Amino acid sequence: MAAAVRRSRQRIDPQPGIDALRAALVALLERAAAMVSLQRLEEAGRKLGSPDDRAPPAEVLATAELLVDLTLFTAAPFRTTAIERLARQTKPPSESVEARALAALTRHRFALFEITAQRADGGHEARDLLSGAAFPLVAITLAPIAPPGTRLAGRLAVAPETQISIGALVLLDDQALALTQRWLARGGRSVANPVRCAETLYHWAVAEHRVILPGIGEIGDEDSGDVSIPGAAGQFPFGPEDGRIHAVAAAWAALPAGCQPTPDEEHFIRSLTSFDELIEVIQYVRTARACAAPPLAAAYEQVAVLQLETLHRRAAIGHAWAASALSQFEQEIERAVAAREIPPVYRDLFGELNRRARPVGSGGKTTTGDADLDKLRGRIQALRAKTVAQGCTEEEALAAAAKVAELLDRYGLSLSELEMRQQACEGLGIATGRRRRAPIDDSIATIADFCDCRYWIEKSAADELRYVFFGLPADVAGAHYLYDLIASTIGGETAAFKAGALYANHHSSERASATRSFQTGMVHSIVVKLRGLKTQRSQATVSSTGRDLVPVKADIVAEELAKLGIRFTEKSARHSRSVLSEAYQAGRVAGEAFEVNRRVSVAR
Repeated sequence: MAAAVRRSRQRIDPQPGIDALRAALVALLERAAAMVSLQRLEEAGRKLGSPDDRAPPAEVLATAELLVDLTLFTAAPFRTTAIERLARQTKPPSESVEARALAALTRHRFALFEITAQRADGGHEARDLLSGAAFPLVAITLAPIAPPGTRLAGRLAVAPETQISIGALVLLDDQALALTQRWLARGGRSVANPVRCAETLYHWAVAEHRVILPGIGEIGDEDSGDVSIPGAAGQFPFGPEDGRIHAVAAAWAALPAGCQPTPDEEHFIRSLTSFDELIEVIQYVRTARACAAPPLAAAYEQVAVLQLETLHRRAAIGHAWAASALSQFEQEIERAVAAREIPPVYRDLFGELNRRARPVGSGGKTTTGDADLDKLRGRIQALRAKTVAQGCTEEEALAAAAKVAELLDRYGLSLSELEMRQQACEGLGIATGRRRRAPIDDSIATIADFCDCRYWIEKSAADELRYVFFGLPADVAGAHYLYDLIASTIGGETAAFKAGALYANHHSSERASATRSFQTGMVHSIVVKLRGLKTQRSQATVSSTGRDLVPVKADIVAEELAKLGIRFTEKSARHSRSVLSEAYQAGRVAGEAFEVNRRVSVAR
């Protein structure tokens, strides 16, 4: 401990009297250490474990500090600790600094606590994790202990004016806190067995590389290439000129209370969701906290929370990558910590920010009119039972599409614009199970437009195509049904085509092309009819009600889509495709056979 003091002097103005108290504590600890036998050191070493051969010097020093702590403050059964023996042998003048230091040392406690703030004088404000009590805290060195928000465990000397960290500290996470449960008093408001609690946490900390030594740094910093963290008097090393993310954070830090970031800034941040980008932002949070720059730290925290919230939103709509990205992030952080590529504090910061990021529902909204929406979904399911499940003709298929349009419009008109805006958008993915395009893909854009949705194409891990419809819940349900309806109808009509003379007249080498040509012609005909039906719907709705639902829905969907931060690459919908003209025309005829006015009854 004395070595740590000598090697870690920082340029921080000490509190009056604290510097002398620190020096007296160091002297007392050195005297107590001289009372420890080699046998006691070896016994404590076996309980603690040892760092591996590749451990950096900071880790070896921190492990030695934990070993000293175990030998000074614990004892074999029916024996006294080195600190207790020191107190009996030392009789300093009652008003001396040494007497104050000895009293603080004998009143030591093993504590689980959190740094809540850093003071300008180099000290800290802390909170006991068990009792919730707040207390002032300084390190026995002249260095800051850790940034605000860090959870720690370690030995504290208790003086009247402050508590003093007198050795290495364990960085706590949820796993470490779970290990302490068996050693807590009933109710969990205090540590019932400090000796066993310290031994358990120290052993875990050495194995997991979760130790910090104030003034020396965190284990892993030397090997990780991590940016060194300035002290309380340090200057944040990045400015707005260092990149757009820093410019955004600086702008957010300067916002007056109640002001919100611009949509363009939010969209930019939401587009940055890779592992490396998130780790960088966590680094900026950590550095800003250590530099005692609360507004800037809060701004970078807001950036990280927005990134994570975006991932949660994407996962909620079934985005192919985001659905597994969050768990992959956690696994990658664990791997990077174990490999000493990043310090363990990143794991704690990720957990803290991730807990704050999870939105309530999609977009943080609650869907109004649940009963009516459930009723609508039930009626669409009834249509599915009459058409998709049982098979349908061309006429029945388009009549069913017209019925879906009627149901969607009736439901939309039953909501006020406010109620519509309070609904949470949904996303629904349709896995095609194929890697190449098929004729039905030419209908996707029209289906989305018909149901007032947006859509995009994704590739699965197996490189298979996947379509996602995104919009208001009723519209997404309608788009899903319409896709299934068209797919079912194509399947039925294709079977009929293959049983006919035109298919049989083609050479075997041309039959696959003939089938594809037939399906292409059929889809093109269906698309034309759906577009015409969409135009008729819009005109009829406006003329009868004076309301046009399309712009309102488009605005809502666009706002929610922006919160996903997905980068879209639009491509032309035109695809050159060679077709066999006779088969293609047969498909067009099959599509033209759709009858818009034929009704499909649905139980109300």
